[in-house]
Amino acid sequence: MSTEFENKVLQKLDSLDKFQQEAIQKLDNLDKFQQVAMKKFEQNEKFQKEVMNKFDNIDKKFDDIDKKFDNMDKKFNSKFDNMEKRIDGLEQKLDTTINVNIARILQEQIRMREEQNKNHKEVMNRLEKYEKRNEEEHKKFNYEINNLKNYVLNKI
Repeated sequence: MSTEFENKVLQKLDSLDKFQQEAIQKLDNLDKFQQVAMKKFEQNEKFQKEVMNKFDNIDKKFDDIDKKFDNMDKKFNSKFDNMEKRIDGLEQKLDTTINVNIARILQEQIRMREEQNKNHKEVMNRLEKYEKRNEEEHKKFNYEINNLKNYVLNKI
């Protein structure tokens, strides 16, 4: 019995050795996995740093572009301000010219109206004189016609 027991104990010990070797092998595999994971983590950190550097570079480029746009905006604003000043000056000159032209046109209309009124008055005066002369002549003709009628009637 003791040999059987010893054999069983030895078998158990052998199986424990196998278990221990498997456990050691699994721990070694775990170490390898941990090392690979660490390498991947380090590579990931390097990748993240590279990506962050790229983003920083992109940010710098965008900052440069923003500065350029700001400069362009300032230049455009100054050009537009100059254009607005010129346009305001042109508008003032145009307003002045238009006002002067309107004043001249109105003066010419007034002069023409006065001239028409004067001509109208002259024509009306001539018509009145003509009517008076015409009336006088008609009266004379009527008088002569009446005289002739009377003369002819008296002679008959």
